[in-house]
Amino acid sequence: MIKHVIKILILIVLSSSFNFACLKEANELSYNNFASGILTVSEIGLGPNRIAFKLLSHEGELINDAYITVSFQHVEADENIEDLVQYKTAKYTIISTDDHGHSNESTHHHSENFSLYVVNNIYFSKSGYWEVSFSIESKEFPEIVNGNMFIEVKDSTATPSIGSSPPFTNNPTINTIKDLRKISTLEPINKNLYEFTVEKALAMQKPIVIAFSSPGFCQSKACVPMTQSVNQASKLYDNIIFIHIEPWDLEIARQNGKLESTAQSLAWKIPSEPWVFLIDVNGNIVHKLEGVFSVEELILAIRSL
Repeated sequence: MIKHVIKILILIVLSSSFNFACLKEANELSYNNFASGILTVSEIGLGPNRIAFKLLSHEGELINDAYITVSFQHVEADENIEDLVQYKTAKYTIISTDDHGHSNESTHHHSENFSLYVVNNIYFSKSGYWEVSFSIESKEFPEIVNGNMFIEVKDSTATPSIGSSPPFTNNPTINTIKDLRKISTLEPINKNLYEFTVEKALAMQKPIVIAFSSPGFCQSKACVPMTQSVNQASKLYDNIIFIHIEPWDLEIARQNGKLESTAQSLAWKIPSEPWVFLIDVNGNIVHKLEGVFSVEELILAIRSL
């Protein structure tokens, strides 16, 4: 009898160990097959939005050159909230080999290549937290097939929203400041970016591209390459007005090393940089690009003006 009980106990222990090992293996397999999204935009509000993100494996490796389908689901279970499903992302290769500036206007060399995944014109009708689920096809990481991230959709954004009219800004131009180094840290300076105030450009009823960025006093790695993207695009279109505005007071930054917002960036409520706004002939904002973007994405947005 005792031998029989001992045998049963041994079988129970072996069975439990086997089940635990299977569960652990299943959890590890599921974990290894899962990716995390890293959002590269700071503002998401009700209405149309641009959602841009990177993908990381469970070991923190960038997942590049993958095909991604995304779906959006509000975290609150509500039959009145429609899930947003099956959006294919646009994929852009970001090649950043430029210098970026620091508060003392020194430069720091960076080199980084990665894929940026973008969903444009995604429309949110309810604020709060949404789960973004990924379906992934990757040659480099074939075992990774799913992923997710969470985003917060706010009732409104600080910067002017898509569809709204921009502030009628009187930014400094070559007509008021002869030495453009006083109003620009772009190297080399393209004087065509400093011909018009936003107010005058709006009165001309032409498409407008406005960039808020500071290559010389950048607080991220994005300012220099993104400003150069705008500079490059400006040379391709004669019928579009391009305007570059430094978000920081350059005199204060150069003298004291402090970054204080200009009247223009305060009017636009710019919380970070770089930002690019595209405005149509009717004076409405139709696209907003925050942070990292490629020349291809910018040109695609410009062509829709």
